[in-house]
Amino acid sequence: MKRRAVYRHFTIASLAICAATAHAGLILSPIGGVTLFSDGDDDTTHIDLNSTYKFYGNNFTGIDVSTNGNLNFVGNSAFENVAFPDSNAGAMIAPLWDDFTLFGSSRVIEQQGAGYFAITWKNLSTFNSSESFDTFQAIVFNTNQNLNGFNFQAGDIAFAYGPLGDSLSFDDSATVGLNNEDGSKGTGIPGSNKSMLSASDLSLLDPVKQNFILFRFNGTGYDSSYQSPGSAVPEPATMIVLGAGMAGLVRKRRKDKRSYRRIQS
Repeated sequence: MKRRAVYRHFTIASLAICAATAHAGLILSPIGGVTLFSDGDDDTTHIDLNSTYKFYGNNFTGIDVSTNGNLNFVGNSAFENVAFPDSNAGAMIAPLWDDFTLFGSSRVIEQQGAGYFAITWKNLSTFNSSESFDTFQAIVFNTNQNLNGFNFQAGDIAFAYGPLGDSLSFDDSATVGLNNEDGSKGTGIPGSNKSMLSASDLSLLDPVKQNFILFRFNGTGYDSSYQSPGSAVPEPATMIVLGAGMAGLVRKRRKDKRSYRRIQS
């Protein structure tokens, strides 16, 4: 059983969301998607995809969705995040890997469209902060297409952030980035390439307030960059990216480490 602990917190009001819509900051509105989770803690579920996608050059047609803010291929439900690259975590797409708990308005939502799939983690609470809610999204593309005025390419991965919490634990962290199957390659925040973020790394997250994070495959690994949405009017099912902060990365320490499962070859 998890124990709740008391932590010192940093106030980061400068990263608050200034948005006029319920899903501001996300590339796609989750309205109309399939709810995978409405409660739970350290859970995963497998989804089958309607077409073939690539990750680090390898094809996949299904993926596991974790309530702890990541996509992986081995049912990895670990709550204790690690820095990328890591040889034990397995192949992972992590918009915000942290120790999350779902209850009340929390949802994890799946959407599949022509040439992309998206997972939205909506109103998740970190384990130690039940009053702080975090919303974020990962979208993976397998065709070239324009969403919200931005030209995505086949193989692109985008991380977008909606309303997030307003504090970060003094001795805590969360992981943002990509990790390949054997842990030989990983990609993190644009510019620094850091993936495991702590309180001292908050300045690295400032650009996300007006942009989303784009990961683009270069033949061997992924280049990461901050990108702005275009001026095109979004389709009815989408929301233009209005900007987001990055906070609420609170996660409990002092937990027993769990074993990760590697992708089976």
